[in-house]
Amino acid sequence: MDINRDRLDAQRRMTAFLLVVLAVFLPLLTNAGRYLPAEPVQLRLISGVVLTQGLLFAAAVLPFLFPPENCGELLKQLGLRRLEKPEMLRILKLSVPLFFGITICSTLLTALGKWFGEKNPTQPLVELLVKAPLSVFMIIFVSAVLIAPVVEELAFRRALYSGLKMLVPPMAAAVVTSLLFALVHAVIWQIPALFLLALIFQREYVRCGEKTSYTIAMHGIYNFLTVACAFCLRLYYLHTGKML
Repeated sequence: MDINRDRLDAQRRMTAFLLVVLAVFLPLLTNAGRYLPAEPVQLRLISGVVLTQGLLFAAAVLPFLFPPENCGELLKQLGLRRLEKPEMLRILKLSVPLFFGITICSTLLTALGKWFGEKNPTQPLVELLVKAPLSVFMIIFVSAVLIAPVVEELAFRRALYSGLKMLVPPMAAAVVTSLLFALVHAVIWQIPALFLLALIFQREYVRCGEKTSYTIAMHGIYNFLTVACAFCLRLYYLHTGKML
């Protein structure tokens, strides 16, 4: 009975891995962005979130729904277990230095990119958060803080890493997963910073016993701090008309 259960779990993990790989590359290969409405920008953003995050979420979760499981078993399969107090304290302890460390790294990469003549070596969403209308800011806030951490941790940490571990050593799986995470998020100049961020998420994921809820919390706090920092830059921009 346990052998059959283990075989079913392995099949689910491999199916989720293959579907997530497809969900990551399909929009890029088909240039799906050209089908999104150009205006208004709010509708384009919402459509983009539904397309990218919806595909990733479906790819990561659907394989675990067949055959049907009870809710408790499904959450266990996805690594969505309750966080203990020491885990929550560790997340809070790590989040602020992690944010500042990655921010410093990203700032240095931006300066390096400009030194090499790149006009905009930072992530496009950062400038959008600062300059766009408030409605656009709120859409990005909801997506970045509430949706993306859940979807991306299930897709990258739970599905991609688990599937890759069945094919290559765990360290190689962690590196490839982190690299893919960085590649789908950033312009080329920011890839090292996001690769480092993803690698830290990956380390914590392994350390906590592959509890996806743990890295979802870390990811959400990191994104919240990023958006909060962008909001401060936004206030400065609205007051002075200048970007820092």
